[in-house]
Amino acid sequence: MLGTGKGPALLSRTEVKEFLNDSIETTTQLLNDILEFTRGTTRVDPVTGSWSQLISRRLELVRLDLQKQQVEPAIEADDDLNLYPDADRIFRVIRNLYKNAGEALQQAGRTDGRVTVGASRQNGVTRVWVADNGTGLPPEVQDKLFQPFATKGKVGGTGFGLAIARQLVEAHHGTIDVDSGPSGTTFTISIPNGEHAD
Repeated sequence: MLGTGKGPALLSRTEVKEFLNDSIETTTQLLNDILEFTRGTTRVDPVTGSWSQLISRRLELVRLDLQKQQVEPAIEADDDLNLYPDADRIFRVIRNLYKNAGEALQQAGRTDGRVTVGASRQNGVTRVWVADNGTGLPPEVQDKLFQPFATKGKVGGTGFGLAIARQLVEAHHGTIDVDSGPSGTTFTISIPNGEHAD
């Protein structure tokens, strides 16, 4: 599980290697996602597994990004929750949302920033959410969030992140929605469980 401390974390050699490999793989995957997005040919390969097996362990690497931004990470999900997604692609969506939230809190100068990733399953649908306790998004920004190049002034962004995220979720026959107000912003991914999820 993710820790909640705000201090810097020391990494073992194995963790450093995993972090570097993950960074290289993420860059390669991003290029592939952009190519698929422009071609409109996104394909997914769902697998059955638990939240711990498919998502939670990978988020351990991402926690460093939030800790560097002095943002508190948290998870609200049962490790044994069964999922049926294309784990690589859904993790990339979660990671994008996760890092965006942390960067937004840092840019806002929040000293009490917190980003929570959660998951649950109900009525044949798995829901994964990424929530922050920021000041919310202006309505005019929300209207364009999932359009290409809608970076909201993000430094170093490609402008494709949320547009690709929506395409990857929709390839799972799912939806991605945003709810934003003065107390924070929540992105919710909803995906049908599939016949192998229960």
